[in-house]
Amino acid sequence: MMSLLTSCAEPKKFKNEKGESFTAEPFGWANEKSQKLDTVVYQISVGNIAWSIILSETVFVPIILTGWYFYEPVRLKTVSESPQETDYMFVIIGFIIIFVFYGGIWQRNN
Repeated sequence: MMSLLTSCAEPKKFKNEKGESFTAEPFGWANEKSQKLDTVVYQISVGNIAWSIILSETVFVPIILTGWYFYEPVRLKTVSESPQETDYMFVIIGFIIIFVFYGGIWQRNN
């Protein structure tokens, strides 16, 4: 059961310009303001989207995986890259897919 709560998104260690090490943690829509670092490039965790769809009947697993582990750190931003806002379109599309899938299963069972 505990393996269902593990995330595919992993923290990643980086070194800044001063040579100091720091760890960038994954984040989602629930903790973006506290976890997202402007100096790090993030990508969507495809594994967490897949687990969210597969385990959509549980409802809480997709909420946990997209709320706290949707984006994973990839690399440091270069000087030419500017900080950008999170693209919430992927989050919205993910929830639509989850709820359509979940609704379809629920309707078949009733």
